[in-house]
Amino acid sequence: MFNVFVSYSRADSAQAAVLDAWLTSQGLRTFLDRRELGAGQLWLPDLERAIETEAAALIVLCGPGGLGNTQQYEAQLGLTRKAREPDFPVVPVLLPCTPDWRWPRGFLSLQTWVSFATTRDVREDPAALQRLAAAVRRESAEADAVRGLVCPYKGLDAFQEEDGGLFFGRAVETEALHATIAEHRFAAVVGRSGSGKSSLARAGLLPRLRAGAQAAGRREVWDSLVLRPGQEPLVALAGALSPPLPGEDEAARYLRLRGLAAGLRTEDPDVLSGLLRHRLAQSRLAVDRLLILLDQGEELFARPLHLLGDAAAQRRFDADAEYLIALLLKAVSQGSASLVLTMRSDFFDPLQSSAFGDMLKGSLVTLRRVGDLRACIEGPAEAVGLRFAPPGLVDRILEEVGTDESNLPLLQHALKRTWEGRDGAVLSANAYIRSGGVEQAINRAAEACFAGLRADEAALNELASALRSNVVLFSEYLERGRQSTATNNGKSE
Repeated sequence: MFNVFVSYSRADSAQAAVLDAWLTSQGLRTFLDRRELGAGQLWLPDLERAIETEAAALIVLCGPGGLGNTQQYEAQLGLTRKAREPDFPVVPVLLPCTPDWRWPRGFLSLQTWVSFATTRDVREDPAALQRLAAAVRRESAEADAVRGLVCPYKGLDAFQEEDGGLFFGRAVETEALHATIAEHRFAAVVGRSGSGKSSLARAGLLPRLRAGAQAAGRREVWDSLVLRPGQEPLVALAGALSPPLPGEDEAARYLRLRGLAAGLRTEDPDVLSGLLRHRLAQSRLAVDRLLILLDQGEELFARPLHLLGDAAAQRRFDADAEYLIALLLKAVSQGSASLVLTMRSDFFDPLQSSAFGDMLKGSLVTLRRVGDLRACIEGPAEAVGLRFAPPGLVDRILEEVGTDESNLPLLQHALKRTWEGRDGAVLSANAYIRSGGVEQAINRAAEACFAGLRADEAALNELASALRSNVVLFSEYLERGRQSTATNNGKSE
């Protein structure tokens, strides 16, 4: 038997080792996978047994890179046990230098959090270490205030997988996306900017897959790769395949990924399929399914601004984008992976004209107005013990949002500002009005930011210079987007 199971991402191995050593020094027996699991054996049965029956508590370490694939599965096992045994401690632990947008909001229903986020090393906060030990031992201790500092609304940030517990209002679309992937192994999520495409894939589909859909009488175990094409699509793919090495700085990582990207530029279209098969074969978690999420896929068809004046660089970018598409489709066709693509609807025409076009029939999931917008507003508040007052406030917010699905980021931002002005557990009409509401919250935040810039003349001059130097390129970029939108007017989304 173990006092505590330590769940951590490989990127956070060093901090996990420090916490493990400290907990052991306090007389606690810890389950740390690299010590308790034998070399070469499959981990899944042992992980399940340790969390479901052998460990008296679970701590989930969240670092700057978020939760890892195995952690998502471990956390789900722990929360399932907690639903069965309410006294079972599941404790999110924020590691040093973890930004607030990475804090796992899906755990906000849990009462005990421990944070080292403002430190450089967990040993710098002895009080937090003592709170952690007390939580593991199920002892009464001073409540950690961090849970009350985590907003249940995402503002302008997309939902991440670990935010799934606060993702409301898209249940129908989540099931449609899950069914599409199950049938075709490919799905394209298309919608207007701000309609929640990334959030649906990350916080809707991924938790749904990991929840353990039954296939042929057995539990499916999913791995996932998430990439955004960005300015160098093959470097992005290399980054998804190869996580940061311990102690690796950004410059070293970029140079290493460029080398891996060069290795992907072969005449062998099976190279990615081979890498993915190897990844599954080497997994000690007994992973049998792999999902690739190609997020913001429109970046494959919109050349980066800095390339617009360089014809040769544009050709290289286009070739890499086309090659990435070919690699992904080959992996899907060979059964090595399933693929979800998110795409802005104003880029639907180039999507249809690309190699993806033949895959779209029966595989298109279109996002329009949220069917249950009230749940988007009330669900996160109720999950953490907040309420709106007066009761008619939610109706007012719904009226301001209207029927335009692209207002969702404005809604989330206004709710985040309302939360910042809350009165205890009450999200009041006064706080909502002070935020500016759906229509003005962004404007007020921008005005406050600009006011800060005006106080810093050097920063303001630097911004003005940068805007002047890029105005021509930006105009060309907007014109490209306008032409694409015009091409698609009249097409059904």
